[in-house]
Amino acid sequence: MKKKNRQSVLRYLVFLVLLGLLLFAFVTYLRYTPQLDEKIIEKTTSSACPYAIPGDQAKKYTTDDLVDGIEIAPPPVFPLNKKPIVVNEPFEAYVPPAGESFYPPNTYPWTAKYFDVTGDGENEQILTANLAMNHTPHLVTIVNDGNAIFTYQGINVDPQEVESHDGFLLVETLDWLNGTSKRTRYIYKEGAFIPAWYQIFCQAQMPTSQ
Repeated sequence: MKKKNRQSVLRYLVFLVLLGLLLFAFVTYLRYTPQLDEKIIEKTTSSACPYAIPGDQAKKYTTDDLVDGIEIAPPPVFPLNKKPIVVNEPFEAYVPPAGESFYPPNTYPWTAKYFDVTGDGENEQILTANLAMNHTPHLVTIVNDGNAIFTYQGINVDPQEVESHDGFLLVETLDWLNGTSKRTRYIYKEGAFIPAWYQIFCQAQMPTSQ
């Protein structure tokens, strides 16, 4: 009889241990799933934009003039699931990026600037183009030796140079109505641009004068 009781207690303890391990694994999966964490952070940040500065704190952000446009940013997010952008295709400068309906034939639609993004000491062509009439530009293409090695489409896209020249920063607008923007740090490695981190930031909304 005592042997049966000990076996029952042992089975019960094993069951509790297994149940505890399953619960721990499930909670760990939810906590460290990067897509879930990033969606929560993006949704929380976006819902808080624009950042309304209380009137009694305005002097912390400005000197004499209350001017909108200050960036309020949380710490960067380092995604665990980094999806590299790999592009290597011939670049046709006079092919309209949005089709003939937006650009007339034989029109050069690109605005160019030059800086090194591959770390080889040579500047690449950093091109942007408009795909509509507002919130421009919308398209980024990086060209090296006649080939497009990076392309991205968004709103108010702005590729920016970094001092190390091992990639670049890409700033874009996520929601122009509430002033939500995003900057992504791309690192160049072995023919790919890898998004190392990103940061979602708001525009400050200064208090109105009474």
